[in-house]
Amino acid sequence: MRLDQGISAASASPRPRASQKNGVPREIEGFVISRQVEGCTPATLKTYSLRLPLFFRYLEEHGGPHSLQEIERADIDRYLLHLQQQDLSPFYIHAIFRALRAFFNWLVAEEFLERSPMRTMKAPRLPRLAKPFLGEAQRDALLELCPRSTFVGARNAAIIWLLWGSGMRVGECASLEIRDLDWNQSRIRVFGKGQRERWAPFTKHAKKAVWRYLSHRRDELPQLWLTEERRPAGRWMIHSQMERLIERAGLRGLVKDRNHIFRRTWAWRNLKAGIPIKYIMAAGGWSTVTMLMRYVAAMESEEAMGANWQE
Repeated sequence: MRLDQGISAASASPRPRASQKNGVPREIEGFVISRQVEGCTPATLKTYSLRLPLFFRYLEEHGGPHSLQEIERADIDRYLLHLQQQDLSPFYIHAIFRALRAFFNWLVAEEFLERSPMRTMKAPRLPRLAKPFLGEAQRDALLELCPRSTFVGARNAAIIWLLWGSGMRVGECASLEIRDLDWNQSRIRVFGKGQRERWAPFTKHAKKAVWRYLSHRRDELPQLWLTEERRPAGRWMIHSQMERLIERAGLRGLVKDRNHIFRRTWAWRNLKAGIPIKYIMAAGGWSTVTMLMRYVAAMESEEAMGANWQE
């Protein structure tokens, strides 16, 4: 079903599922398009496109409801239990839950449904794992693998220093353009989730590393990061380069966490330095304090281990 057709028919509430393809409702396409218009990141859109159909294929394979209106909470509970029985990560299952909840809420808002079957459901609990932080010795081990005399080495060193000193997400760092660097004010213009603009710190070490990298450039391209073939690079380049460096540095335990460990470490370091949380939220692009409070708890736990405990 075309999106404009779905919108024009919105007055007929509630509406049955217009059509299916391999058991998957066409409304998912409209939902993804609406989220794209609202400014969701490509990664989030891909998550919706890949994970939402899995639920409806499960219903089809297990004799579940054949229309959106017939789906009940019990159907979703059974699906989540099925995922748990597959020994899938609780974080993956939690992401599935969030995607389904967003989809059903959208169906209600667009008057495809009168009410969401998930309206009284609570998200599955997540384990509180103590995630690692990156120490200065580990950072230096990564930098030692980045010879500044080469284009790739200078580029990777600049990426490490920017991520270390700015709190940017990997995707935000990957999309930077040279004009986003404010050398005089020591700040970087960042476009975060929903294309919200903010300013992140541009530290002296990051400045030096980026300048050294740019000295290898002989082009007029606006993008900050280029591949070894001197073409504009995406976030995949940063992911692959950081993964390779982490493995070479013998830090294999950090490979799966390569996307967020610099950002988490930046917040943790600044919290320990006494920077007010509101400033860290503003510079790092956090909309809520929830995640930062986890870092506070980690910091307090570390400090507790350094206390003069009695024998």
